[in-house]
Amino acid sequence: LNNEVQSAPVTAVAVLARKEMHLGDVLSMAVGEIIPIEIVDPVTVYVDGLPVIRGKYGVKNGRYAVKVNSIQHPAEYLKAPLERGRLGPSMMRAEERGEFYERGSAKAAEQADSA
Repeated sequence: LNNEVQSAPVTAVAVLARKEMHLGDVLSMAVGEIIPIEIVDPVTVYVDGLPVIRGKYGVKNGRYAVKVNSIQHPAEYLKAPLERGRLGPSMMRAEERGEFYERGSAKAAEQADSA
């Protein structure tokens, strides 16, 4: 069973930028227009929707890459909400606001209590 779990496919998505725009601006866009963005630092990598990795965006061997600075293992990330009987979209609120706290920090505990 452990081997099956370890080899299960997951989707990893690296969020390189976030841009707030007015809906009217989006609706009036045309093909070829440019949306100016700034690369966020650190970059967040989501694994199946959960923010798991924080790192630095760069290029290695001619390919885009993220150098891992910190890891929040999904099992650890989910443990507290599961113990409280809570799981769902509220877990993502802090990350949607651009917040990410290391496991065990006072801010992480505060965020978990307010979820």
